[in-house]
Amino acid sequence: MGLTSVLLGHAYEPIVEVVKKELDSGCNFIRPSFIEAEVAELVQQQIPSAEMVKFAKNYLSMSNYFSSVKLFFKRFFIVLFIYQICRLLFYFFNRNAFENISAKGFLGGIHFDLSAIAYINLVFALLHFMPGNFKYKPNYQKYLKIGFFIVNFIFILTNFVDFEYYKFTGRRSTFGMITASGMENEIGGLIFSFLVEFWHLPLLAILLGFGFWKMIANLKSASEQSANWSQIAKQSGIFILLMGFVFL
Repeated sequence: MGLTSVLLGHAYEPIVEVVKKELDSGCNFIRPSFIEAEVAELVQQQIPSAEMVKFAKNYLSMSNYFSSVKLFFKRFFIVLFIYQICRLLFYFFNRNAFENISAKGFLGGIHFDLSAIAYINLVFALLHFMPGNFKYKPNYQKYLKIGFFIVNFIFILTNFVDFEYYKFTGRRSTFGMITASGMENEIGGLIFSFLVEFWHLPLLAILLGFGFWKMIANLKSASEQSANWSQIAKQSGIFILLMGFVFL
């Protein structure tokens, strides 16, 4: 609406006078004001089928998109942080098995974690990056956050097994250990005995899970905007680049 006045010419006096008059009304013009309600009523009078009038700037659609991209990377690095907490706990519970822990070894572990977390969260990267305004709906964000938490927390919990079992096996647990021949008959009993004997680990896992849920960032309230083809093309290009980056 602001650029419409340019059609009347540069510094058109009646427009300038009205602007000067409105400036006397306040200084925080990004907040809803009475004049917006008056204009909305005027629009509805002229267009009876218009049930609602929304005032917004054109950049909001791209701004919302970048907010969703930043949200994913915030969540990604929160998971990486939780993994490092688990790594430190693993070293603590098995401190007698490691005489020297070098910075190079720790950094190598972080590199492995980055690859694992990226692989685990490929679907969630897709759900955060894909173009479209549906991503800003409250229910979509709600279930996206819940899904992200559940999937990542399951993999985080696998670290807790090694806090004690590493002392007996001398190596980190793998999926092959669970699916080994005969384990299908014993896994239930092993889990029960693990929870009973090492009761402090489930308690620690609950505390870590609570902290993880609280740390997961939420998408700041975003106004849904009807993106034009130019914005959709931009978002699609960024989407392809981001997914390529995640795959690499």
